[in-house]
Amino acid sequence: MFADLEVEETNRAKALIEDFMIAANGVTARYLEARGYPSLRRILRSPARWERIVELAAALGESLPPEPAAAALEAFLAKRRRADPLRFPDETLLGQSKKIAEVVRALVISDVTDSRWRQESGGMTTAKAKRLNELEHEDGQLQKIVADLTLDMLILHEAAKRNF
Repeated sequence: MFADLEVEETNRAKALIEDFMIAANGVTARYLEARGYPSLRRILRSPARWERIVELAAALGESLPPEPAAAALEAFLAKRRRADPLRFPDETLLGQSKKIAEVVRALVISDVTDSRWRQESGGMTTAKAKRLNELEHEDGQLQKIVADLTLDMLILHEAAKRNF
């Protein structure tokens, strides 16, 4: 089975849950560190060309701090996406003729997940995978219709037995 990646609409409840999760992760990390327990942490690398990003922001009338800051960069990109969605799309890796391995690394997809997706797709092209998803969706709708009609037929059959 394939699953399309879909953009989830944000709402206040999701944002609140995300904030709580981030706070809980921070508290847990500090607790483990204070007691000398080992822990695994995800390390976010700073952009290699932060100075150039700051220059580009300045050319667009925006300001970013001199040191890399994820929150400031995300706010800048979100503002630019709203102002100019064609020049600042959400996924800039699509259509750039990059190797799959580069895209997987850039999107921080684990090797296990990538391998599983490849096994599930059986080497299908994107167009074929999209068509398969459409057909699976249509099949689900048709199965529901058949189930409804079968139920209607059974109800009518039972009603007919009682009347004769």
